[in-house]
Amino acid sequence: MCGIFGLVQSPWREQAEGALGALGSRGPDARHIWADDHVVLGHTRLAVIDLVTGEQPMRSPDGRLVVVFNGEIYNYRELRRVSAT
Repeated sequence: MCGIFGLVQSPWREQAEGALGALGSRGPDARHIWADDHVVLGHTRLAVIDLVTGEQPMRSPDGRLVVVFNGEIYNYRELRRVSAT
């Protein structure tokens, strides 16, 4: 199982690193943080499906939207095919 966290309007660096460390056993395969001036999103990953391109936090092509989630998208092949057209 993966781990996710978010911080809002916080001096984030130390807290985010601590959160990633606390979640490390929940997702030993990858750790990533996304941050702007007001929000921090973090994710630790246990790779089960999509071992190569399943990195998070995920960003929309225009960079306006960022998401972290713990779940499984069962129709990911169809979504990838549709988004490529």
